[in-house]
Amino acid sequence: MFQVNNNGHLTFNQPSSVSIPTSFPSYGSRDIIAGLWTFLDNRERGVVSYNQYISGNVLTQATQDINTYFPNLNFTASWVFVAT
Repeated sequence: MFQVNNNGHLTFNQPSSVSIPTSFPSYGSRDIIAGLWTFLDNRERGVVSYNQYISGNVLTQATQDINTYFPNLNFTASWVFVAT
């Protein structure tokens, strides 16, 4: 299980209340995906949306993108998570 936090990052097993990006390793042993971590506070107003894909064009595009940027990897996406 993972949490989509309001500042553009994902954490696993529990949400994060950190509202300002910090230097790594800021979580010690906690895993984090922070591809778009920013200073964003939407607790009073705003929405974080997500969708999961297990088939279709999104999986095809993810497979193509990963194989383009990592040509030595034989990758086929079977699941994609998109948060906005």
